[in-house]
Amino acid sequence: LLSDDFNASIQQIPRYGLFGGGVNYLVIGLPLLMALDRTRFLAVLGHEYGHLRGDHGQFGAWIYRTRLSWAQLNESLADDSIANVATQFFLNWYVPRFVAKTFALARQDEYEADRIAAKLYGPDAIGSALIEIDVKGSWLQADFWPAHWQNAAKHAAPLGPFKAMRHLLTQAPEAAFAQDMLKQALKRLSQVDDTHPVMKERLEALHRKPTLPDWSTHGALILLGPQLEPLITHFDKQWCRDNANDWKAHHA
Repeated sequence: LLSDDFNASIQQIPRYGLFGGGVNYLVIGLPLLMALDRTRFLAVLGHEYGHLRGDHGQFGAWIYRTRLSWAQLNESLADDSIANVATQFFLNWYVPRFVAKTFALARQDEYEADRIAAKLYGPDAIGSALIEIDVKGSWLQADFWPAHWQNAAKHAAPLGPFKAMRHLLTQAPEAAFAQDMLKQALKRLSQVDDTHPVMKERLEALHRKPTLPDWSTHGALILLGPQLEPLITHFDKQWCRDNANDWKAHHA
């Protein structure tokens, strides 16, 4: 599945509800394809596929996916007035305990997924991808989106962001900004509500120095083939529809 998020993920959707039989979906964010060159993007996919099976961590990978499935199921039934009260009671009791008990295994599976990506494409590819995603993600939040919303002052109708984002994400971030973002990322501490280790710990596990990489200059959009332009147009139109009311309010 292609999304408009600056991310990639594996999502397991239960086929039979509480009885399991999940279907795995690889969700790829269009902005991620814009930001990373082909090798780094494929290293990220290697990490995501690492959550499906691993040389030494198949049980950990199953735990990782099952945690997501239970959490999604619990969330989807929370607002379902038709759902059985006993089922909701069980989920409210069981899911927090299951998530807490399996936290360590799920975090270890993140390291295993990184190891698989490094085995496929090299530690520098996945390590550089981690840094580039963090820095460019920070740039999107700090610079790109505020500047894009400022266009509402002059334009009454919303403008799609992805055509502009496509070109800007292949440009090198300003050096001082990138260095500051990397410094902040390396100071972060791992949180007890997130199975992802912080960047410093992931880079150390990959034996990769915490330095800024050479930035991607072409992106991996070529992987979309002839559907590239129609897809960018599709997501621009979708963004305009989803944000039309907020854009009009900003313009007013």
